[in-house]
Amino acid sequence: MKLVLYLFIALITILSCGEKQEEKEKPSKENSFFSKAKIVRNQNKPKDAEQVFLRFAPVEGTSKKMKLEMNSEFAGQEMDIFTSMEQFFIKKHDNGDVDSKANYSDFRMQLMGRTITMDDNPELRELGKSTVFIRSNSLGKTIDVQCDNPDLQRQFEQFDGIAAIYPKDELFLGDSWSSSQVLNNNGISIKMHSTYTLKAIGKTSCTIDLESVGKASSMKMEMSGSLIIEKETGYIIHGQINQTIDMPQGEGRNSIKIEVN
Repeated sequence: MKLVLYLFIALITILSCGEKQEEKEKPSKENSFFSKAKIVRNQNKPKDAEQVFLRFAPVEGTSKKMKLEMNSEFAGQEMDIFTSMEQFFIKKHDNGDVDSKANYSDFRMQLMGRTITMDDNPELRELGKSTVFIRSNSLGKTIDVQCDNPDLQRQFEQFDGIAAIYPKDELFLGDSWSSSQVLNNNGISIKMHSTYTLKAIGKTSCTIDLESVGKASSMKMEMSGSLIIEKETGYIIHGQINQTIDMPQGEGRNSIKIEVN
């Protein structure tokens, strides 16, 4: 069960676009988190190319419900995971920081012909009992996490933001940016590098393609896919991700679908 939960957290963590820092960052008026991440400009864009500033800006008092479906095959065994999580936005500060709380309302696994639910498993049941309090800045970076469940708190700290983390400069169609992140979980340190490309700018949403590679002493992960971002809030509203994992225990593949409303 712990391996299953670890793999699930690793899959979600790699979706975030920022590099992990060793110490928590205190809220500040100006965030320099992305100062080392260089945007690669699209040299073929027209002079009147549309631009967009992506910001994490949910409306105070509203909420988002995320549903995630993961179809997985690992070491010859198939597994399906279904989760539902709600994030409620409590307060938006003058400097752009956002306070929110989140909790799982559903977590189900189908493994070896058996369905495991929150009611069946103590570890999953503890997930449903706990509420996570999160503070994020306007770029979507998580700057503080508080939870009465230490395991769940560590997992959300590894998310480094439920929404993607964005560059502070404007983006034009075809622009890309990359970043590195370190995931530490259960004594395993995974170094990841991700590249993101703005593929489409619509009236209410943007599409971002991503390519990621994660490496550890005994593990390698590769991922590709696309995310649809709500322009008004900067929240991921749809995602389709394909991932491969190579570990000593075997090779795996995952197909991940994210829907938010």
